[in-house]
Amino acid sequence: MMTANEVAEHFNLGDSPKLDDLDTALAGTPKSPRQKEADEEVLNIKLQDSKHSQSQGGGGTLSLYKDISKNGVQEPIQVWDNISANYNRRPEIKNGHHRLAVARHLNPNQFVNFKYW
Repeated sequence: MMTANEVAEHFNLGDSPKLDDLDTALAGTPKSPRQKEADEEVLNIKLQDSKHSQSQGGGGTLSLYKDISKNGVQEPIQVWDNISANYNRRPEIKNGHHRLAVARHLNPNQFVNFKYW
C-alpha cells in the first residue's frame, strides 16, 4: 500500500502525455516539474469525470466520487510493471486513474491498494 500522493508521484499516468526526458523518467527518479503539471491536469479532469460517472456502490447507483467518499477505494489501482520491458522506466498506472484522483482529492495521505500485473 502507498498513499494516494505516493502513487501519483512514483508511477507514470498512462493517460498523461509523456513529457519527461529519458533520464528523469527512470524508476526511482523524481518526475520533472512539467510532467507533474501535466499529471495534475489529467487527474483534475478525472476528478471532474468521477463526479458524473456511475458506480454500483452503497445499494444504489452513486457517482464514483460519492461512492469513494462513502466507502473508500474498493478496487486496487492497477500498475503495469514495465521496468524490464522499457529499460528501467517508471511503472505505469493502467487502470484506476479516476479512483486515484478522487482519493487524492479527499485525502492525499490515505492509503490505497495497488497491484502489479
